[in-house]
Amino acid sequence: MIRTPLSLSVKQVCTMIKKGSMTFDNPIQRPPGQWNQQKKSDLIESVFRRFIPDFFAVKTREEKGNIYDVIDGLQRFTTICSYLNDEWELLEIKPVKIETTGEIHNISGLKYSQLPEDIQDVIKSHMLTIRTIEFEEDEDEEELVEEIFYHLNSGVPMAKEHLALISAPKNVQEFCHRIIAEHDLFVGIAKYSESAVKKSDKHMTILQSVLLISGLPYESFAAKHIEEVFAKNEITEEVLIQTEKAFTDIADTFQSTHKFVVKINIPIMTYMFSNATDENKGQVKEKLLNYVNKGMAPGDKYKAYTGAGNVKKDKVMKRIKGMFEICGVVERPVVVVKQTYEEINAVLQEFKDESEPEDNSTNDNVNVQSDEIPELTIDDIPDIELDGKEAS
Repeated sequence: MIRTPLSLSVKQVCTMIKKGSMTFDNPIQRPPGQWNQQKKSDLIESVFRRFIPDFFAVKTREEKGNIYDVIDGLQRFTTICSYLNDEWELLEIKPVKIETTGEIHNISGLKYSQLPEDIQDVIKSHMLTIRTIEFEEDEDEEELVEEIFYHLNSGVPMAKEHLALISAPKNVQEFCHRIIAEHDLFVGIAKYSESAVKKSDKHMTILQSVLLISGLPYESFAAKHIEEVFAKNEITEEVLIQTEKAFTDIADTFQSTHKFVVKINIPIMTYMFSNATDENKGQVKEKLLNYVNKGMAPGDKYKAYTGAGNVKKDKVMKRIKGMFEICGVVERPVVVVKQTYEEINAVLQEFKDESEPEDNSTNDNVNVQSDEIPELTIDDIPDIELDGKEAS
């Protein structure tokens, strides 16, 4: 996110609104015309007596020039410009003073066209500060705009990403902290801005990755929905092991900092590598590198779903599908089944008995203690039936 202050006069702002280079299209804003006459009159008086708070707008670059979509300040902008358009008159306000000359004028009850010329000049030339926000490619504009708007209007609560981490089980919290501190992917390869690190975006990336590999149901990739999932579910060590292995595959693929290795793409790559077989991982890495280095087309089967609203579940699933097709990976269905260590031992013993010759005199019993983690992947365990559900 790139933040830049922009100073414009009232006249410049009104001109930009007329030309369409300043817009009010964001659905998070209330429609204009919310203020009563008194509040509108107070705003005009603020030009002479106080100050007008900063405005916030999202900046986008287009061929015809920059567009500024206002996300905070619609009522103030439209009120000032409607006054300059002679659409309403002031209620009773205190006489105003022109700083340069010391002259005092009573402007109560007047429309803009009825004001003395020097008063008109003061209003037209009054400078407004607009805090512009330009989103980077990997950032979800809808989610961030909602967050910024909430902060501006309701104080600054703890980051939602950090709340999601706090809601997670202890083993997941410890996993996140260790991976961020030690793993090559998050230490030197993935790209995160300073502000993203402060708002726990690295933690959110890991939580989203763990969620996909776990197979748990989720409503969206938004922080509040991630928080709900981790607050209600336990995550097995096997899921964390598979997640870390996939992180290592990503790090091995890119080996150094790369613009593609960012928050929006890492969970999808993680899930893809967790589905890739050991035999075809080399080809998968080659296809992935070829795709990102050649430059992604704006409307391709993956890139098309990385823009606004990319936290929505349908877009997450379409990104997964696109990535799998690009890299030649077949998704393997995930069934979340809770298994006790006794059940795992029984399955392993049965598998061992079936796979060894009958006359094997060295056949030892297999036993997994409750404090041990079997060094096996999902591919090592045959299909079994538990509670009427197939698990693989």
